[in-house]
Amino acid sequence: MKTNKNKDNEGSIFTILRELPLIKGVSQTRLQHIAGHVPLHFIKYAAGDVIADAGQECTHLKFIVSGSVRVEIVAANGRFSVAQTLAGPNVLAPDYLFGRTNRYPGTATAVGPVGVMQITKDVYRSMLAEDPVFMFNYLNVLSTAAQKGQAALAEAASGSVEQKIACWVQGMTQPGSTDIVMCSHGRDMNTLLGVAKASYVAMIERLKAQRIVEADSLRTIKIISRQELLDSLTAYSGN
Repeated sequence: MKTNKNKDNEGSIFTILRELPLIKGVSQTRLQHIAGHVPLHFIKYAAGDVIADAGQECTHLKFIVSGSVRVEIVAANGRFSVAQTLAGPNVLAPDYLFGRTNRYPGTATAVGPVGVMQITKDVYRSMLAEDPVFMFNYLNVLSTAAQKGQAALAEAASGSVEQKIACWVQGMTQPGSTDIVMCSHGRDMNTLLGVAKASYVAMIERLKAQRIVEADSLRTIKIISRQELLDSLTAYSGN
């Protein structure tokens, strides 16, 4: 892993910044100021390098500038996991930067060569205070995370099997993620969901026919399209 701090010229940094989530919509003047004066750290990772470990404290806002990152979240009891791929431009677990639970929920690993731009928590806090666009963007992220959590609880309690799966995907993956794989370890997925095997198999067959999921066992589901799953199977709007 190699670290290059502010070695890119301001023009190329400006180009990177204007495409990044949480920064889009900021004025050109502000972007130029960030490119020239804000301490930005550019890190290159090789395939297989760990970018963030589950449980590691979030001390930086990590933007995926190039390449793809595989993120896996494993339940505390080890019986369930969800993996997703995030491609640049994207940001890694931004809703865990502040708050009482400010540790990464999953392990992020470079799929191939990956470029990451980091901003320290203190620097980003100053950016939020200085420009309302930064604050608006970040509040939107926090609001979305809070709302999808409430929706997930409601749907998990009373919804169909399809809705429960959609809620897991909604709550444990980020917008724009691809190659989502849900795995049940040690028991079949229908047992984890609390439904009969026949009902679970029928549901999977319906989703496969719609090309929303792929599944060749009772313990693994691959989501072909996150947004189609959320649009088709939930009563609330996915994001």
